[in-house]
Amino acid sequence: MRVHFIVHESFEAPGAYETWAINQGHDVTYSRVYAGDRLPDDAVGIDFLIVMGGPQDPDTTLEECPHFNAKAEQALIASAVKTGKAVIGICLGSQLIGEALGAPFSHSPEKEIGKFPITLSEDGRKDEMFSHFGKTLEVGHWHNDMPGLTPEAKIIAYSEGCPRQIVAYSDRVFGFQCHMELTLDVVERLIAHSEKDLSRAAEYRFVDTPEALRAHDYSEMNQVLFAFWISWKHVTQQRKHNVMLGKLAIGFDFNVRSWHRADKLPDLKVRYEREAEVHNW
Repeated sequence: MRVHFIVHESFEAPGAYETWAINQGHDVTYSRVYAGDRLPDDAVGIDFLIVMGGPQDPDTTLEECPHFNAKAEQALIASAVKTGKAVIGICLGSQLIGEALGAPFSHSPEKEIGKFPITLSEDGRKDEMFSHFGKTLEVGHWHNDMPGLTPEAKIIAYSEGCPRQIVAYSDRVFGFQCHMELTLDVVERLIAHSEKDLSRAAEYRFVDTPEALRAHDYSEMNQVLFAFWISWKHVTQQRKHNVMLGKLAIGFDFNVRSWHRADKLPDLKVRYEREAEVHNW
């Protein structure tokens, strides 16, 4: 599987997302736009698109930030979604997903920098992909904004400071406003580029000091993130399996008489096994 990262800044590193992809033996590629890398023209050849965060927002123009082309990124995201690819957006990336699907981003009620709990919504508690999160989970945060919601989107998790922490746009497209990928190394990079915000930590309800940021243990949320990938893969494969079974069954008359036509059943079995091999079920 090819996992492609869009990385907006050197200090917004993929962290645990990258660790997961490499440890799973996936083909990992990057568009480090801050270093001048080009974006792919489309999602052909990409199986999993991961769009990282950054200090920009979806309204940031090329004049304001020459290496950030929000419209081009949204076009790539739309291509990936249209062709059924898996897509995850983190922070800015989650907002770009919403924009690509016609849902404008908005400002979060509170600035959040640090490690604070998120709570699963009713939809989140019902979704087996998030069953291992527990009712609440402490995760990383570094944001001012939040993703927009399409009519079909479901809020999976929220926090006291932000009502849209995890958004499911479909069972293959997710926006994570929170930062479950943070490691101590990534946090050190972010601290170095957030001096202004952190110097005013006392003015905000949900902004940690540099000392507090360095003292947090980020490993638990990383492990929960890794478990999410396993659950996501299992659930999506099972759903594809069920859909394909339904499609294969459509050609047969499922009344009592057709079930007695034993000559039809081996053909169904062979067709399913062929599809399963092609799709690696």
